[in-house]
Amino acid sequence: MSFRVRLTREAEADLQSIQESIQGQQGLSVAYESMMVSRRNQFSLLNEELVNTRGLVKDGYVPRNRQLELERLIILEFPDMAMLRAFYGSPEYTPLIALRQACTTSDVTIVDGYLP
Repeated sequence: MSFRVRLTREAEADLQSIQESIQGQQGLSVAYESMMVSRRNQFSLLNEELVNTRGLVKDGYVPRNRQLELERLIILEFPDMAMLRAFYGSPEYTPLIALRQACTTSDVTIVDGYLP
């Protein structure tokens, strides 16, 4: 087999591998776009729920999530993520994290980018 034929076959094999990789990346891109659409929908629903929850709380009602059977719902609002991180990592709050985790079972949901 000549040098040229061997190089041509190697290049064809490399090209085939690259094309398969591109197809795989295209599939991932489609899946990622689908996930982003789903996330946008979830974000929209969370924003709607937050608006409804604010209204209920202002009227004196205590909202409950029937699926989780929550005993209490606490909403903390911050102007931006930097302020949230500053609060959560502050020396004043850090010791309270361990106390909260030892005494309660809780879930935290952070909704970024919502402006009332």
